[in-house]
Amino acid sequence: MPYENKTRPSSSLGGMILFLFLVMIGITAAIVSTGAVGGQDRQAKVFVPITSQTISLTK
Repeated sequence: MPYENKTRPSSSLGGMILFLFLVMIGITAAIVSTGAVGGQDRQAKVFVPITSQTISLTK
């Protein structure tokens, strides 16, 4: 596996994946907010813990 060969780039690659994941959540939140108001609150509850995780991982 190429993950074992590159220890340092894998951390930045993981950050990119997390960033793309956050972008996808933002897109889904936009879709949900247009579709249903009740779903927007649920999305916000999911979004906050994930952002705090990414902040702790990037540090």
